[in-house]
Amino acid sequence: MTSAQAFDADYNALLSRIYAESPSTRVLVLPLPQAMLQLESVMQNQSSQLLGACTNVWAQYQICHNLTAPSDSDKPVVADRLNSFNTSIKNAVTAHAAEGQDIRLAAGIESITFKPTDIDFDCFHPSPDGLNKIANSAWASTWWAQQ
Repeated sequence: MTSAQAFDADYNALLSRIYAESPSTRVLVLPLPQAMLQLESVMQNQSSQLLGACTNVWAQYQICHNLTAPSDSDKPVVADRLNSFNTSIKNAVTAHAAEGQDIRLAAGIESITFKPTDIDFDCFHPSPDGLNKIANSAWASTWWAQQ
C-alpha cells in the first residue's frame, strides 16, 4: 500500500503541475470514500453467496488486497492510511486555495454509505448507481450548484 508520505508528495505534485500548466483551471477534489473500508461487510450483508463470489473475484484478479482481504490486524492500519490520504487531500486543497488557485473540496464524500447495488461487477469499484451517489454528493460543492 502506498505510504502516506508518498501519497502526500505525489498528490501535491499533481496539483502543482495542473496549476503550473493551466493556472485558471477549476479543480473539484473528492476525498476517498470510507465505504471502501466496508466492502466485505457490504457484500456480506447482501448474502454470504455474494461475498464468496466477490472473494473469488478479488483473489483471481488480485484487486487491492489491502482493502479486499485484510487480516483483522491490518484493518486498523488500512483505515488509518485512508484517513491519512484524506488528510493529505484536504491539506493540499487548503494550501492551493491559499495560493489563490480555484480549488474546492467536495464535502460529504467520505461518509457516503454504499449498498451492494452501488458496487460494480468486480465487487470493488462503484457501479453506475454508486457513481451517481458520489456525483450527487459532490455536485453541491461545485461552482455551478452555487449559482
